[in-house]
Amino acid sequence: MLIKRRQRVFAIFARSSVVCLFVSLGCVILPIGCSGPDVVNVSGTIMENGKPYKAKSQADPITLKFCDEKTGFAYGTEVIGATSEFRVVSAALGGLPPGEYKITMQVMALGSSDNQVDGKFADPSTTPLKFQTGSEKEQKITIDIGKATVSK
Repeated sequence: MLIKRRQRVFAIFARSSVVCLFVSLGCVILPIGCSGPDVVNVSGTIMENGKPYKAKSQADPITLKFCDEKTGFAYGTEVIGATSEFRVVSAALGGLPPGEYKITMQVMALGSSDNQVDGKFADPSTTPLKFQTGSEKEQKITIDIGKATVSK
């Protein structure tokens, strides 16, 4: 009788262990298979009155940010000064979450505090540059600071 009781206890323990193992694996594997929040890969060109924007010097860094209108969070970009091309860089997400954004831009010579572009572009509350992501995963846009427009 003692042996049968031990066999039943062992059987129950073995089944519950297998169930726990599958539940644990599910908790680990399922999140890996999920892509997380949808993101949009945004890239494009900065123009000035229809021509590629050129800073006074190629060494002058161009700071371009996409500021989420709901959260206020600013997503940085990588800008290639020679061609004025950019892409949004987000370490956590890899792109922009779908939404509406205000775009800010500053160009300052190294060691200077003078912005080479109109100051209204530097602040999310005054910039006229607005962008709303579409449903496409890859989106290429043109930002024209001379015309104060953003277009796909």
